[in-house]
Amino acid sequence: MGIPPASPSVPEAQTERPPPVLFLHIPKTAGTSFIGTLRNTFGQERLTRLTAVDGSTPAEIGRLLNSGDDAPACLVGHIPFHMIAPWRDRCSVFTILRHPVPRVLSLFRFLRMQPDDEQRRLGLAPGFTLDAFLGSRHPELFGQIHDGMTRMLSGDAALYDPDTARFWEKAPSPVILEAALATLRSIDLGIAEDMPGTLELARGAWNIPHPLGIGHENVTNATGAEAAVEDSLRVVARNAMDLVLYQRACEMFAARRAHAARRPGAAAAPARFRPAPGEEVSLGGAPGLQGFHEFETDGFAWLDSEQTARLHFHFAAREARIRLRGYAITADYPVEETRLELNGVPLPAHLLRRKDRWFILETDPVTLAGEAGELVIRPPYFLPVRYLNPTSRDPRSLAIALATITVHG
Repeated sequence: MGIPPASPSVPEAQTERPPPVLFLHIPKTAGTSFIGTLRNTFGQERLTRLTAVDGSTPAEIGRLLNSGDDAPACLVGHIPFHMIAPWRDRCSVFTILRHPVPRVLSLFRFLRMQPDDEQRRLGLAPGFTLDAFLGSRHPELFGQIHDGMTRMLSGDAALYDPDTARFWEKAPSPVILEAALATLRSIDLGIAEDMPGTLELARGAWNIPHPLGIGHENVTNATGAEAAVEDSLRVVARNAMDLVLYQRACEMFAARRAHAARRPGAAAAPARFRPAPGEEVSLGGAPGLQGFHEFETDGFAWLDSEQTARLHFHFAAREARIRLRGYAITADYPVEETRLELNGVPLPAHLLRRKDRWFILETDPVTLAGEAGELVIRPPYFLPVRYLNPTSRDPRSLAIALATITVHG
């Protein structure tokens, strides 16, 4: 069976190790969903999340960058720019901005969904109101409610230190705003309201040879109703710098989209996924995935119902079979009805083995006209987890999960 090569053709990976991507995750800017894209693109085992951000964070970034072959391909976290600045020249920094009104109101809705203990930790009473939220003096909330994007991008450590007077100042500062704008000019950026354009800019900045996709995680959108005018005005009053920052960011974003801006030092493509002939390879650390949830401790990653699952890889052999080992949502799920496509051409596959919910699918022999391969996996349907287990808090719909891939003769 002849399969045409993927288009466009994929260049060989560079021998020099590319600089890692460092995603400066501003809270409530679609960053959680974007991290799923990063995880699939670079490989879960090559992505490091910095969950604790404190005075030791700059040193920890340096340690990770200096860990040789074990250095991550991607670092992510709610990391203010002043902690990144010492390592700026060794990373490809990327961030996403969002209009400050929906960003702050999204944070309010998100915290309203948290357990009572988490709300109390932040000084909020269970069932707290928007007034209580916007008027909070808890440093963790105050810093995000009052020009949170500008604070993170300014490079000013005092804006993250509640023991300083500057942290509590509410008046807009042209100096602080200009510093944040200078940061934006020096890094790659996206806009939450234009995720397709954001993904394209990220793809170009990192030389990704295939389109990027994004799911929807940690979504806290309002249920169809727009925010009340008075609520929006109260957020605006606390975010004058963020409003200007966002407007300028949108202008930069549009200019870069129009001119396909590429600056020197942009990260090279991640290492190509090249499964060796006959070797069963875990997908937990494989780059070039799309449309998968996080790899779980059970040893597999579920396909995402909101995206088409794709594996982008290079064949070491021109003629081979592809074997997928995976796990089904139920013991009687019709795995055999899963449809595969290789570079846009249907690829027959057969259920080779099944034991309980574990299975092996294997394709007919294929002959590639080129090295690059895009394998698309389409399960017959997805089932809501809550349909199968009404007490579950898992909001996903699932079908099959993949654990390993083997390419063999």
